[in-house]
Amino acid sequence: MAENPNTAPEETKGADTTAQVGTETTAPTTTTGAKEEAKKPTASEVKKAQKAAADAEKKADAAVKAAEAAKQDAADKKAEALAAENDLPKPTFTGEDERKYRFSETAPKTMNIDGKTYTQAAIMKNDELMNTLINGNSSFVEPVYS
Repeated sequence: MAENPNTAPEETKGADTTAQVGTETTAPTTTTGAKEEAKKPTASEVKKAQKAAADAEKKADAAVKAAEAAKQDAADKKAEALAAENDLPKPTFTGEDERKYRFSETAPKTMNIDGKTYTQAAIMKNDELMNTLINGNSSFVEPVYS
């Protein structure tokens, strides 16, 4: 005899012996469900949302102020480093006339001479360039008075 695949064996110990084939359950539908989901927030919910927005704005303002303070600190440190650099004695060059010269405060850090870019340190090492600047009365070079 052929067995029906939709039925359970007769001897099962404590198991449910009924098989449900092709049955579906559906949730009850109501026409007021969409209206209930779109209901307006209560006054307390609005106040909570406004307070959360104000707190977020305060945090953002604090972050901006902290960033500005950090930027100012960095600028102050850079200014201190430049001041410390200016306190160092500037290197001098002894010219053809046996006088000592150095670059003035207004001299640029790099100069374009004959189509080439030189730093102040490179010019100091080049006797010909320094003597040219000295003999040409360049405003970037000044004598050192001891």
